[in-house]
Amino acid sequence: MDATFRLAISYSAHLLGTILWIGWSFLLVVASTTQDDVFVNRLRRWMPWALLGFAVLGGSGFYQMVVDAHYEDLLAITNAWSRAMLVKHLLYGLELVLLVWLELVFFPEFGLQQRIRDAGRFAPHYETMLRRLRLVAWVNGLLAVSVLVATAYMTALP
Repeated sequence: MDATFRLAISYSAHLLGTILWIGWSFLLVVASTTQDDVFVNRLRRWMPWALLGFAVLGGSGFYQMVVDAHYEDLLAITNAWSRAMLVKHLLYGLELVLLVWLELVFFPEFGLQQRIRDAGRFAPHYETMLRRLRLVAWVNGLLAVSVLVATAYMTALP
């Protein structure tokens, strides 16, 4: 398989991963503003797809990084492209921490609060968790857009 074909496959996977991750991030913002339990629960079930897209972005992005003409070496931060790449990786890392926290901490607790409330009992943290979901959704969305802006900047460099 020649290098052009491998790069084309990488770009295709990268675009699909972006659609899954950014699409889910957009829907998270919508779900947090509607306060619709059914929508939030569906979104939680779709989160593995967002995580898959995020992982595909990491793998395909790594390949694209090392074949790029601007790439010099690991942690060689010598030009505008490598500085933008560092910022992009820091944003990506923050997004990873946020996604893992959502999957392993927030959504399980939120689901418990929903079940308590649906059983007709008082769910003491439900409203607080809805507010937290709104904040986390917007932070997630801002991180996602920031990664896209860093990518656009890097792509525009000569």
